[in-house]
Amino acid sequence: MEAEQKPASTIRLTGLVQAWDTGDMLTRRNLISALFEVVEVAKGGRIVGVKPRPELAAELSHYLAGWPGLNGETVKLRFA
Repeated sequence: MEAEQKPASTIRLTGLVQAWDTGDMLTRRNLISALFEVVEVAKGGRIVGVKPRPELAAELSHYLAGWPGLNGETVKLRFA
């Protein structure tokens, strides 16, 4: 028997920004945890680098390419 193929994971962006903007610290932490397996944080709590979860890496890199970050500095994407 052939193994059943799962459809590729996709991110539902609808509501993600709203969840971030209106959510509390726990909501924001859960969003980050769902999207990234590694998060590099600088002094002061600024996110400076991330490693996307493997199943979301291609899609996240597409959405975050060229994104200036929250403070105008580009967030470093790592894939290894």
